[in-house]
Amino acid sequence: QREADARQIQHIGTGSKVLVYDIGGGTLDLTLVELGVRTSQSEPSLDDLQFVVLDISRHNLFGGEDFDLRLARDFLYPSLKDAFPALSRLELTDEERLVLRYDLINEAEKLKIGLNEEIGFGEDGIHFNISSLVVREETYDLSVDLSYQQYKSLMASFLEASGAASKNALSPIDEILKTSGIDRAEINYFLPVGGMSKLQPLHEALKRYWGDEQSFLRFPTPMEAIARGAAVYSYLKSTYPEFRIEEPAADAYYILLNDGTFDLLLRRHQRKSERHTFHLANASSQLLMEIFAGADPPTDGSVETIYHTLFYQGGMAVPLGKEYPKDTPVYIEIERRYDTKVPVVRVGVGNTSLTEIDFEDL
Repeated sequence: QREADARQIQHIGTGSKVLVYDIGGGTLDLTLVELGVRTSQSEPSLDDLQFVVLDISRHNLFGGEDFDLRLARDFLYPSLKDAFPALSRLELTDEERLVLRYDLINEAEKLKIGLNEEIGFGEDGIHFNISSLVVREETYDLSVDLSYQQYKSLMASFLEASGAASKNALSPIDEILKTSGIDRAEINYFLPVGGMSKLQPLHEALKRYWGDEQSFLRFPTPMEAIARGAAVYSYLKSTYPEFRIEEPAADAYYILLNDGTFDLLLRRHQRKSERHTFHLANASSQLLMEIFAGADPPTDGSVETIYHTLFYQGGMAVPLGKEYPKDTPVYIEIERRYDTKVPVVRVGVGNTSLTEIDFEDL
């Protein structure tokens, strides 16, 4: 199988650029890879494999869970109220609403998994039953029909290019091409993977948006692509301990401020930040610090536009040695270490020198 995989890579072509589109239950990750083999022989082995990650784009607030929530909120709940008018007249407590919401999202997830793996939409759509929904000790059984067109309409904002960037399946494609500086015409192949990539409406939207069916790759199952990739990586890593994948930094780093906003500490392509100055919000003997990672802000510096990409990295209460009064200046530097890919944070307060904090301790 290893030799077959190597031949497939050679068939794709040395120097080919592949855009890997990985969408799962909770996140969407795009990776732009250039690959090839280091031999002109007709029978290459995996030992000849070479590839370079050109760019990475993470979208941590979009994935399969958004499809579940949309189906539960905009289809299952209205269908339940239409089928049982008395239920819509009940004044439910917050806890009862949360339980019902959870149950409907759970049913929506089951339907999505079935659509991904087994059912698919037929000409007449799909028919499914939801049984044993309990509200106020009453049990409700719901039977509904859902057409393919209805489903696409429900998910339109996810599947159309005009949708909101933070909750859209298509706009991240243009984002990574823009940030990488690579034209779409230079991309030789588009490879969708991940548990959500087989969902029929999403798969069709991606193929239509990409526009070139010849370069649109598809494994028998998305999981097979991931499994083969993991097997190839494990083989190379175990055979050649020094093997590593060269890749750019995936994230910029931000600090959460006391007012709930974020301030940029380090851009994606910076090695070391400048010294940032903040001030204690209150008299304190410790600094409460929380670090987030995400996309670079646009050139105008408006960090708010990339809030949807931020995800929590870690936090800690940094001891300051003694209590300092309110408004005492605090200095923070962050440096990226490419040998470990774990940045280091340095913190100082007042006239003290900066103290290094290992990011792994956050």
